[in-house]
Amino acid sequence: MDKNRTDSPEYMVNAAYVCDKYCSKTAALTTFSYENEETDCRNCFHWNDKPCSLYAEMSSRVKGDMES
Repeated sequence: MDKNRTDSPEYMVNAAYVCDKYCSKTAALTTFSYENEETDCRNCFHWNDKPCSLYAEMSSRVKGDMES
């Protein structure tokens, strides 16, 4: 993972896996199968075309750890 960018695709996948609020948009809004959908923050119901509060909190913690 690119340690200088918390908005990298790899970070969004990892953040989604550890987020206890992750909910697939497909699962939330349809009855279609979402088993093949990649777990990624951008596929989460809470994303809404911008980072959710949990993502922002995780990103700022990571950035703070990188600076120390």
